[in-house]
Amino acid sequence: MALAHHVLWMMDFLHHHHWFEDRGLYPRVMQCNPDAAPLVERMNADHRTIEPAIAPVEEAARDLRADRPGSGEALGAALSRLSEVLLPHLEREEREMMPLVSTSITDAQWRAWDQEFNIEPKGMQQLGKEGNWLIDGLDDSSRDHVVHLVPPVPRFVLLRILGIRHRHDFAALWKGTDAASIPSQPIPKAA
Repeated sequence: MALAHHVLWMMDFLHHHHWFEDRGLYPRVMQCNPDAAPLVERMNADHRTIEPAIAPVEEAARDLRADRPGSGEALGAALSRLSEVLLPHLEREEREMMPLVSTSITDAQWRAWDQEFNIEPKGMQQLGKEGNWLIDGLDDSSRDHVVHLVPPVPRFVLLRILGIRHRHDFAALWKGTDAASIPSQPIPKAA
């Protein structure tokens, strides 16, 4: 089932996102700004609270994929419990941590972290799926900014080749649901 597959992918993405922050980004921030310690520790504590809430989501998604009775309800309940700990963390990350990051490390340090942790360990298919998922639903200005962070040739591949697959996968995922009525965003220019 497409939904179960997507949820498992999202949980894997979340695991890696937290790992990359804990092992790469936050140590860089602390090195440049020791005063960041209380907020960094709070973010790490959030991660330790979120991780155990992910396991029941993954279990329920695997049960849904295997078409076990009651798995849809179990997945909904597990996602609700995860939301209780994840959403406040994401709010704190946006409103407190990212402003602190932007004043603690340079753009070059951010790009080095991004390259080492978010780009180099991943293949083109994975980057394509993540990249297209990240820009999906952004307003035109934000989307244009994000798209142009990628060099021209990989940008073309991500948008014009892997983007088609992304839109196809998501159309299949949401077919027959209210989400299917939400129009797709146009493909941004690759240049």
